[in-house]
Amino acid sequence: MGSETEEARKIVKKQLLTELQTELANSRQLIASLTTQLNIMKTKDSVQNHRFKELAFNSSAHELIIYQQQNTIHEERKHEAMLMQEVESLSKTISTLSAEMKLIEDKYHIVNHDIRGAIVMWLNTADLLLAEPGLSQQGVQILREAKASGVSILGFVDMFLSLSKIECGDFEVALEVVNAVDVVMSVISQNKKIINDKQLSLPPPSGAHGHVAKTCYIYCCLSMTNIILNNLLVNAIEASPVGAEIKVAFEKNDHRKISIHNFGEVPETIRNVFFDKFVTSGKRNGTGIGTYSAMLMAKAQNGDILADFSEPGATTITIIFQKPPEI
Repeated sequence: MGSETEEARKIVKKQLLTELQTELANSRQLIASLTTQLNIMKTKDSVQNHRFKELAFNSSAHELIIYQQQNTIHEERKHEAMLMQEVESLSKTISTLSAEMKLIEDKYHIVNHDIRGAIVMWLNTADLLLAEPGLSQQGVQILREAKASGVSILGFVDMFLSLSKIECGDFEVALEVVNAVDVVMSVISQNKKIINDKQLSLPPPSGAHGHVAKTCYIYCCLSMTNIILNNLLVNAIEASPVGAEIKVAFEKNDHRKISIHNFGEVPETIRNVFFDKFVTSGKRNGTGIGTYSAMLMAKAQNGDILADFSEPGATTITIIFQKPPEI
């Protein structure tokens, strides 16, 4: 009886194990099926997400393109408005410059035809009076001084006229061969009175090896060269202390150089702008035009001017001219 019961138990256990194995297999199949379905769902979801992102990106890109186009149009309109403002500003500037040019032309006409004509007439009258017999020595001296003043004023007028033309780019430089020594001696003679008033010593101009210069031919515009040398010599005279010496020297090489050396320092504050317009220092009636016009006229005839302030208590100005083409 006991053995039969044990056998029955084994059969039941075996049936239960079989059923459990069957259920386990079914569960595994179900899990596999669910896993497959889950993977399919994930794949579909991934595809949908990708499509959604692609659509979103395309939409954003389209919106970005539209924004950029709108921004470009806005910038172009803004740039166009700025250009219109610049055109309007330039138009006003041109109108102003045209009016100023007309005013300059009117001034030039007045100075050239009225003032200069009157000065030339006075100089001619002075020459006629000096040629008259019976003039007293005092009368001759007065006429000569008056004529010298007239020549000086004529020089200033000519400087103004030349300067105006050069600044407007309307000056045709006529170059010729000139003996610079003669020009320097003429300028010294014109300024003899102020040289004597300050008791300045001005020895004859020197050339090579310190010898007295007789000739130094340069290729220049004579009227401009007169103005350049007069302005710079007058500067040297005014800057020199009483009783000092002014030296003029000539040098011949690839160019022609005329140096004016005087005692008296140029203030450090204006050395870097010495040749700029309206720069002056320590002169009651100084205009700051002399060195500016000299530089402008030197460059107009392919020359130059150099300033040397290296010597304590002194100044040396060197004017550079072209040498004559045949030399």
